[in-house]
Amino acid sequence: MQNQVYARYLYQMLMKSGKVSLPSLGSFLLDYHESKFAQHKTTLLPPSTEITFSPSFFPESAFRNLLVESGMLETDATHLEALLIDDYVAAQNAGIPFDLGGLGSIVNGQFIPSNPDYFNKYYGLSEIKIAPKVSDVKSIKHDEDYLYRLKTTNTADKSSSFKDLLLPAIIGLITLFVILFWMLNSDDEPQKVITQNESSIAVVDSTIDQTQKNIADSLRIERELAKMDSLALVEEMKKEEPSTAVEPKVEQAVEIKEKISEPKTDSDQPCVIVVGAFKNAGNVKLMKKKIAAKGYKSFSSSFNGLTRVGVVYNCNQTDPEKFKSKVQKIFNADAWNLHDTI
Repeated sequence: MQNQVYARYLYQMLMKSGKVSLPSLGSFLLDYHESKFAQHKTTLLPPSTEITFSPSFFPESAFRNLLVESGMLETDATHLEALLIDDYVAAQNAGIPFDLGGLGSIVNGQFIPSNPDYFNKYYGLSEIKIAPKVSDVKSIKHDEDYLYRLKTTNTADKSSSFKDLLLPAIIGLITLFVILFWMLNSDDEPQKVITQNESSIAVVDSTIDQTQKNIADSLRIERELAKMDSLALVEEMKKEEPSTAVEPKVEQAVEIKEKISEPKTDSDQPCVIVVGAFKNAGNVKLMKKKIAAKGYKSFSSSFNGLTRVGVVYNCNQTDPEKFKSKVQKIFNADAWNLHDTI
């Protein structure tokens, strides 16, 4: 009776997990076999499982742990596992097969099931017969006069001789004529190419000369205008009071007024380092604020549609090149003296 109890639990755990191990005894495993076709491909066999036995012990599938996971108390699971092992050891010492309550017996380290179907999880699934489907055979009816038509000559064969022989010959002659015509007229092509190249070179040289001339004229005009701006700045800064006749739109008058308010000496010589030329009035204001924040006085004037913004300094008391290097480090690496463009 006792062996039937632990045999029932052993069977349940084996069907659930597929592997059950007991120390000092071994492991029971279920091998899975997929469904497959029979030898002649006319029968599909269902999947199946069969039991195998191994003397090895696998701790992850211990009988006691599986019982605890299924809800049994640990003390009861340990006691049930101990009973099964004690019975197995007693049977082994007596030299008799160990009976697992109708499931089978262990003889000389091998498990012999009483009925292999007990361990087939797919028991009851039947085979599936497969028969090829034969499509309906349609009768083929030949034309009654097909023999007669074989004796007649096809009219398409007559026209095929023209397509296969005469037409390629005509195309070949036309191609040969075109090649000869091209070779006879190809001697004039190098001379035409040379003439076209010479005319192209002349046009390019003329364009380069005109571009260089335009650049030179632009530089000359810029220098003249810059000279006028510098001279006007010096004259305005030497006056005792700023002129009220200057138009309000010239921002230079505001900056010069600030300069004139300071006491003048004979050694004062105002000069300008230009730090940028802007088209946007907002950028002009931002640069003037930056100059004022660094403790310098700003200068601005219109030139060629742009507004130049610079730093005013006394070039009699300060070395222009050293001051220009200082301004380039603070504001713009490309800053230049206004008098350099004169």
